[in-house]
Amino acid sequence: MSTGVLFSVIAAAVAFKALFFFSYHSTDFEVHRNWIAITYSLPISEWYFDETSIWTLDYPPFFALFEWLLSFIAAKIDPIICTITPNPYISNGLIIFQRLSVIVSEFLMFAALVKIRHSLKLSGSGFLKRSYYPLWILFAFNFGLLIVDHIHFQYNGFLLGLLILSMAHIIEENYIFASLLFTALLNFKHIFIYIAPAYFVHILMNYCMGKRELSDIVSRFVKVGGVVTLVMISSFGYFIYMNQLMQIFSRLFPFNRGLCHAYWAPNFWSLYNFVDKILNFLDDHFLHMWPQKISTTATMTSGLVENVEHVILPAITPLHTTLLSLLFMLPTLYISIRKSRFFNFTSAVISHVFLKSVIVTAWSCFIFGWHVHEKAVLMFLLPLNLFTLISGEYRFLTFYVSTLGYYSLIPLIPTNAEFPAVISTYLAHTCIHWLTLFRILPVNNINERSKLDQSRISHAIQRIGCLHLWGLILLFIFTNIVLPLSYLGQRLPYLPLMLTSVYTAMGIFCSFVIFIWSTTTTTSYCLPTAVVESMKKVNYVKKKKQ
Repeated sequence: MSTGVLFSVIAAAVAFKALFFFSYHSTDFEVHRNWIAITYSLPISEWYFDETSIWTLDYPPFFALFEWLLSFIAAKIDPIICTITPNPYISNGLIIFQRLSVIVSEFLMFAALVKIRHSLKLSGSGFLKRSYYPLWILFAFNFGLLIVDHIHFQYNGFLLGLLILSMAHIIEENYIFASLLFTALLNFKHIFIYIAPAYFVHILMNYCMGKRELSDIVSRFVKVGGVVTLVMISSFGYFIYMNQLMQIFSRLFPFNRGLCHAYWAPNFWSLYNFVDKILNFLDDHFLHMWPQKISTTATMTSGLVENVEHVILPAITPLHTTLLSLLFMLPTLYISIRKSRFFNFTSAVISHVFLKSVIVTAWSCFIFGWHVHEKAVLMFLLPLNLFTLISGEYRFLTFYVSTLGYYSLIPLIPTNAEFPAVISTYLAHTCIHWLTLFRILPVNNINERSKLDQSRISHAIQRIGCLHLWGLILLFIFTNIVLPLSYLGQRLPYLPLMLTSVYTAMGIFCSFVIFIWSTTTTTSYCLPTAVVESMKKVNYVKKKKQ
């Protein structure tokens, strides 16, 4: 794709997003304005202590510094932006400035896409030339980023760009710089610690243990450890010196917020909560099997962020969620260990396995994590789409889970004014996504064994998935038309959100299990043709040497 076409795509995307400048925005808009005010008005020693507003600073120091840099521009536009107040502040200047800051920072994602395309071509990882144009279209006009960043308001595009950039350097085997970038990413938004196991295992087995000599192993450990330590000290060093580390950690990891957010993320715990509610209802009206229940009313859908005990099912703690997340990562991490430089695999295979491990670790923590927000679905959806577009694998699964994941984000925009635009954009994005995966991408890059699996094993699963996707239409009609007009909808105002969360969670969780199963049972043969050919060449050279 020519540079002119790339800039045209970006320009069109920017123009489209600008249409939503003065649309609905969530409380996150005031959150980030308050952070700008805190970092501009207070000395750094008070950043993580100020409680003038309820929207206290709870991101790592690098993101606080990012807000501090923005504050100098904001002060020139409207000095009141940088004033700490307990009440929200809004102005046209503030709206334009903060919306533009998201758009400009998102350019890092586009630069990262260029970089990873170059990295994949160098590694021989089977990058599909015809996928470059759709890759740009789907990321520039991504529905999830539009909803979460450009309407609701966050900076996920910028942060995911940093993630993709670090992945590109991993693929190029530039492990030191990749370690620096990923550690910096953790110090911008600590939620990316979900993906840390994939990076740790990959760098350990392919760089630190890549050579058998003890001196080389020690030297590489020291290099990686030194870079990581340097970044962490540059981020937290001052706060360690001021003895404020525990205060920061209490802000970064508020375990008292409870298992689920007010709007349940479509993960395993939404299903768990739903089952608890059903059992509670059945027990109250029919069964009477649990006389020693914690309470007679389940309050997990009250809309408040609080720590709530389950009524029938066992209570869940942060330890449970952590152990489950790690448990479901283990099969893929084991594959990352086995298919590594330590065991003499090629760069093409290693890169392929690494991309899958990033997806699985992010997905696992979304499914089982503590107090997961629905917006975190982007952490695995974008890498999954990137992987499918560059390899041609998992087309139906990617389309299926993306359609569900993006649908689950629609309730983030609750206003009637934006509703037609949100729904029409969702439908347009879904159509383009389908055309891209099933009409534009070539199909001859998947080896014959993979085709056999798709035709014999997963055909029935795909048919069930199609029916489930068509069911979104019925869900939409019921939650947006039938319930609001009924007595049940007035009595249970949270029911539409609960049904949306549970319905989409069923598909996202099942897709997660299928993806893990496929990566651990078919990794040896379900590879792009370029990767398979690379493996054949290596085996031929080995036999020739023997």
